[in-house]
Amino acid sequence: MFHGSLWGGWMFRIANRTNTTIQLGYGGFQEARGASVGRQFYVENIKEELDSPQEWFYDEEDGTLYLYPNGTANTAEELKDADVAVPLLDSLISIRGAKGIVLRGLVFTETRATFLSQYEVPSGGDWSIHRGGAVFVEDSESIAVIGSVFNQTGGNAIFFSSSVTDSRISDNEFVQTGDSAVALVGKTEGIDGTRATYPNRNVIERNHIHEYGVYGKQTSCFFQAIAANTTLSNNICYNGPRAGINFNDGFGGGNLMRDNLLFNHVRETGDHGPFNSWDRQPYLTRNGVDDGFPADAKLGLEGTSIVKAQDHIMNNFIINGYNGVWAIDHDDGSQYYNDTSNVLVWGGCKNFLGHSKSCDHNIIIYPGIAERSSGSRRCQTDDNGVFADQYFHNNACITVDGVAYSFRGCNPAKLDKSDGTVYQTAQNQFFAANASFEENCKTVYDLEGWQALGQDLGSTVAELPAVSEIISMARTKLENFYVEFIV
Repeated sequence: MFHGSLWGGWMFRIANRTNTTIQLGYGGFQEARGASVGRQFYVENIKEELDSPQEWFYDEEDGTLYLYPNGTANTAEELKDADVAVPLLDSLISIRGAKGIVLRGLVFTETRATFLSQYEVPSGGDWSIHRGGAVFVEDSESIAVIGSVFNQTGGNAIFFSSSVTDSRISDNEFVQTGDSAVALVGKTEGIDGTRATYPNRNVIERNHIHEYGVYGKQTSCFFQAIAANTTLSNNICYNGPRAGINFNDGFGGGNLMRDNLLFNHVRETGDHGPFNSWDRQPYLTRNGVDDGFPADAKLGLEGTSIVKAQDHIMNNFIINGYNGVWAIDHDDGSQYYNDTSNVLVWGGCKNFLGHSKSCDHNIIIYPGIAERSSGSRRCQTDDNGVFADQYFHNNACITVDGVAYSFRGCNPAKLDKSDGTVYQTAQNQFFAANASFEENCKTVYDLEGWQALGQDLGSTVAELPAVSEIISMARTKLENFYVEFIV
């Protein structure tokens, strides 16, 4: 069943049922937030419900499997040579404590669904996850998975666990994975990330990922928690229930996401975007930048920082549709992100309860259109109000109604920038017939009046461009964008 606010879903065993009630048993741990009320739900393995193609029922008492064919074969004669696969294994290849192994040109398929296996909450984001996959790699280095196909894996397809370093996942296709396609998840002891074992300096490139999250709805094309210095490049990722790419925390940083194509996400959940990040808890690592605190304030650990290295999201083509609210969703304390030179369609940048983020040099096309995405949010959403060093500059913002910002619901409640707590806007191009700027949902300004308040200095307003001109602008922005596949 789905979370009451559609943030994900849970699976349970049915403990008992009558004609009018279902009693839930073991389960309910496949998503970390919880809620008091469930939403849509479905059941399986009830004989009375075996009434549609591709459904099945297994009678444990007499060991009989009943299957409703998909319509391509309808008689006993046609069915006698059919293949029926009954998955038994969670994982097909497990690599532990190894170096230099290459898996190339293989097909991984028909692993067992793992949604009732053990899950864990790896860090401060919303997600829980099963630490396992069709290919499971732990405490290893220089591992490569290349040119392979992952088709109908029951859980995660590839899982890098704990200390997996300098490894590569490239030129693969992932389709109909039960949970996430690729997951990188480390382990740490509370705040002390210096004793963490975590995926580091790994590359995920040129993969084709689609129709993921068949069972798990809190799943992604790519997920990481307690991981750092990941490069995500030239991947195509589409058709999934939640965020296409999710960073569950701010551990370490140093991640680069570039030249990826993301679309058709958040199809079954809500309040999210094709890219999502959280940062709800600090970690002491040696991967960050100087945080200004002495060692005696950090467990006595010299050379550590609670400030992660900068993450970069650049040159991506991100289309925000279905129930997505923002194209780039920096949620709940996310900090030290630079979102630059992206083309964002039907959604813009978002910041909530975090500082030190820049949304710049992007083309943002028609955000806030209810028919294409949810939430009516604009080129920039800032729900902070009190966090420093947040920037929106040198962007092209193309809107139908001329409303560019949704700061704290409308626009900054406080325009005095002397203390650095208000979002800094400058050098933007606004394309709309009647550009307007609101202060605290009250006073509406034109650009001249808005600039007189110290906002958007150097910005301009122009007429709405033709569709052909918008396409040309996007092509120019993405002139070095390419996705090349070997598969």
